[in-house]
Amino acid sequence: FMFRSSDISRGSHRNSMVLFDMKRKRRRLRGPRGIGVDIRGNILVADDYSRVCMFDSHGKYIRNVLTDEDSVKYPEALTTNSKGLLGVTEWNLNNMFAIKVFSLYE
Repeated sequence: FMFRSSDISRGSHRNSMVLFDMKRKRRRLRGPRGIGVDIRGNILVADDYSRVCMFDSHGKYIRNVLTDEDSVKYPEALTTNSKGLLGVTEWNLNNMFAIKVFSLYE
């Protein structure tokens, strides 16, 4: 799953190759950690890029749910509930016992 979800074909035009390379960096998982499944069957994966990425049930990248812009640094564990909330713990020496809660579907 990890390798299949990061594969992106390159376009035949030189200008489009830059765009595809940028997409590859956004979609490639680095040090995947926590994993969960939401109420719609999507797979959520936390990684070392300080993100939580969403993939469909077939492993196709959908979007980044959270990034470091959402004040998430080194997410570790994930959990979801039936109301569409996402709980995330972080690797943070200053606050080891915190959990942050986000809405998946705003």
